[in-house]
Amino acid sequence: HGVISMPETEISKIKPGDVIAILPAHSCLTASEMKHNYSYTWVSPVTNSNTFQIIYFIIFVAFFITIVVNMCGIAGIYSFTETGKESFSSLKTAVSALSKRGPDGNGIFIKNNAALGHARLSIIDTSDAASQPFTDSSGRYTIVFNGEFYNYKFYREDLIKKGYNFKSDSDTEVLLILYIEYGISFFEKTDGDFAFAIYDSAEQSLLIARDRMGVKPLFYYQDENKFVFASEMKAMLCMDLPSELDDTSLQIYFQLNYLPPPYSIFKNIKKLNPGEYILLKGATVQRKCYYQIPYKEHNLCDDSYDNAQKKVNSLLEKSVVKRLVSDVPLGSFLSGGIDSSIISAIASK
Repeated sequence: HGVISMPETEISKIKPGDVIAILPAHSCLTASEMKHNYSYTWVSPVTNSNTFQIIYFIIFVAFFITIVVNMCGIAGIYSFTETGKESFSSLKTAVSALSKRGPDGNGIFIKNNAALGHARLSIIDTSDAASQPFTDSSGRYTIVFNGEFYNYKFYREDLIKKGYNFKSDSDTEVLLILYIEYGISFFEKTDGDFAFAIYDSAEQSLLIARDRMGVKPLFYYQDENKFVFASEMKAMLCMDLPSELDDTSLQIYFQLNYLPPPYSIFKNIKKLNPGEYILLKGATVQRKCYYQIPYKEHNLCDDSYDNAQKKVNSLLEKSVVKRLVSDVPLGSFLSGGIDSSIISAIASK
C-alpha cells in the first residue's frame, strides 16, 4: 500500500509485466510505527530513472519480513542402517541453513538412530525453558516443532488435571504431552498450523506431520540407509542428497507456476501432503492421511442472508483471535485487498 511521487516521463517508461520496486530517498518506518499502525502512505521522490529497470523495495519489505514472516525451521535424519548415521554430521549445516527462519537460537538432538535439529523464532514463551529440540521430563520423547498450536491453553489445563507437570509455558510442550497421552489420535485435538517431528527413544520411532491445510512446509527424502526431512529445500541439500532435476515436476511448474505436493523440483525429494503424517519404526515407513475436508452432498446453507452474514462474521473473528496469541509484537500484511483489510480490521480490535 503506498503512493509514489514521480515525473510523468518516468511513468510512461513502465510497461505491463515490469517489476516495480522503490528505493525510498529519506523515509523509513520506525519500530513504534510498525507496532501501532496497519497501513501507510509512503511518498518518496525518485531522482534516478535507472531505479525502474529493477526496483527494490528493500528497506520496508526486508524489515517487515523479518518481523512477521519468519518462522522456526526443523530438520532431521532417521537412520535405517549404520551407514545412514554417517549423515548425522551434516545436520548442523542444515540447521544453519534455516537461520533466517529461526534467528533466536538453534539446537541439535542425537540419540540412537535419530538426529533432530531446530532453528528457533521465539513467539510463545521466549525463555530458554522452551528451547528446542524439546525433551519431556521422562527423557523418552523429543520434539522439534515449527508453527503454532492455537488451542494449547485449553489442553494444558486438561493435562494438568490429569497429573502432568510442565516445565515451560510453550505450546510445543503441550503438543508433545498431548501425543504422550493420546498417541496418534491426538491429531483430532490439534488446531493450528504446523510441521513437527516427535522421536520416541524407547520405541526408536519417529513421527513427522504437517497441518491440515499445509501452511507449514515439510520436505522429505528416503533411501535404503536413511530418511531425511526439513522445512526448506536448501536445508535438505545440505544433508548429502542427490539433486537430479525432475522433468515431470518441471512440466508441472511451467503449467501451474508452482509445485503442489507431493512434487518438488528434484527427483526423490517430496513434499508431505497437508493433513498427512509419516511414522517410521525400524525399516517400516507408514504414510497416512489424518484429515480430509469433509464432503457432504447437498450441503447447502438454509440460513437467511442476515443470519449467514452473522455466522461468517463470527467465524472470521474467532479465526483471527486465536491467531493473535503471542509473547512478542504482531504485525499485519495489508495489501489493500478485501482479505487483508478484513483480517487487519478484526485484529485491530
